[in-house]
Amino acid sequence: MGSTELQPVVGGLIGGLFPPQLLDLDPRGDDQRMPPGSRSGGARPKSGQKPLLSGRDFILPELVSRTDNGDLSVSVGTATDGAHLGQVFRLAEHGEHALPMFSDLSYAEQQLERRRYLDYLKRKPKQESARAAKQEELEVWQRGGPEAEANFNSWWLRKQQRRQAAFSRKANRLANCRVSGRRMDCSDHPDEHCFYAEFRCQCRYCRQCGAQIFGELFGKYVGLWPTVVGLLPGPGHRSAVVIAKLDFTATNMGRMPRPQDIREFNQDVHECLKRVLCKLGIKSNQYGFLWCDEFGGWNSKMKSYNTNLHAHGVYVGPYLPQRVLAEIWAEIRAKRDGAKIVWISKQKIDAPPHDFLECQHRRFIRALGHALKYTGKHVSRSDGERLADLETAFHTVRRVHTMGLFYRAMLVCESPCAQCGSRCELVNGHHGEHQCRFCGHASRCPLCPGRLMFPRDSGYAPIADLKKEGRRELGEVQRQLKRERIFHGPRGPDEPVEYRKEAA
Repeated sequence: MGSTELQPVVGGLIGGLFPPQLLDLDPRGDDQRMPPGSRSGGARPKSGQKPLLSGRDFILPELVSRTDNGDLSVSVGTATDGAHLGQVFRLAEHGEHALPMFSDLSYAEQQLERRRYLDYLKRKPKQESARAAKQEELEVWQRGGPEAEANFNSWWLRKQQRRQAAFSRKANRLANCRVSGRRMDCSDHPDEHCFYAEFRCQCRYCRQCGAQIFGELFGKYVGLWPTVVGLLPGPGHRSAVVIAKLDFTATNMGRMPRPQDIREFNQDVHECLKRVLCKLGIKSNQYGFLWCDEFGGWNSKMKSYNTNLHAHGVYVGPYLPQRVLAEIWAEIRAKRDGAKIVWISKQKIDAPPHDFLECQHRRFIRALGHALKYTGKHVSRSDGERLADLETAFHTVRRVHTMGLFYRAMLVCESPCAQCGSRCELVNGHHGEHQCRFCGHASRCPLCPGRLMFPRDSGYAPIADLKKEGRRELGEVQRQLKRERIFHGPRGPDEPVEYRKEAA
């Protein structure tokens, strides 16, 4: 079914489930939506605008479909290059693979799935009818018998179907990346200041989003620096804490690992460091460890892509001997692939400053970059099929893991916003004044002090159609204005930055 055929069906389904007034208007008043301290001065939505999105605004156009003969097809113009198009097709093909059989699982995996089913039955839904039905199913499972096995097999089959359907949805998101967008207007000048925001799929191996995802990930974990400062000694004391690069490797099996293989690898990394710290008498509040899973790149000798799973990490804590790490890692991996290589070294920096904290800060940022920089190295060097295989390998698997004080560390600033008093949403340890998302520049029109609002028709639409309406891409306008302000010339320290006022 094509995109033009799906739109009336999906629209009719949502229209039947929700009343129009619920989808078109936010049932809360303007005063309830405003952050504390900004209700009186904030701009209210004008006629034809709305401050919040509705359910139908998140429906993406169906760009990946099947032709009459059953072949996969992608709408013309949905890919910027051949690699992007190949990645979309490869992901869509993964969604068409045959479902796995429960009998093919090992005994341990079967028992694990049964425990997961029991945990699922113990969860209590909010609706009374659903809660009663699940309680009845739980009682059937506890009694056992053919009916209990039939219910379990039905649950496991639905679970596998959802996993397969996730590849199709991910392929459609990838096809819509920077091809679809939504309208955004200025609250003060809705007719002159008209923009559109590009849709970003946020797939980890998207060629369009890879650099942005790496930047956001790196900026997020820079918030670990206040935690690192708590591990460092005070002035006048000798440091017993090292900031080091810690890498683990697995044996190359000559094939792309499955998600289950990557999960087992991460469990072994966790177990290895746990044993080493226990042997050395290091407590969980004396260290922090972050690591990221990765594969190798192109092998020029083999003329193929590497499939060697490994992890790059940053360790902050007491000294760890290389020999102890290697012995325990070899012992853990002996029953899996026989891997033995673990590499740890103190992070070095060029021209270290005299200030101790500044020196350690640069060292930590350098080590953090070593651990996370590989998240964006493949998007510009690999073809579409390789990117799709990487996306499949990490499907439902976390890439970044933490231990010790880095686990559940506070990464967001807890100070109040300087303007409205609500919680600051910038990274922990940032410089400058505290700002929440509502008071930041991202929510304001780049051409005037007005705020950005969504028009009534703010669902996703092709960017080509949005450009025909005379709209400009919001990010490009913001970048252009910043460049103009930089090259405009110097200004006085007390001279305010004026907003540009121009007609569309």
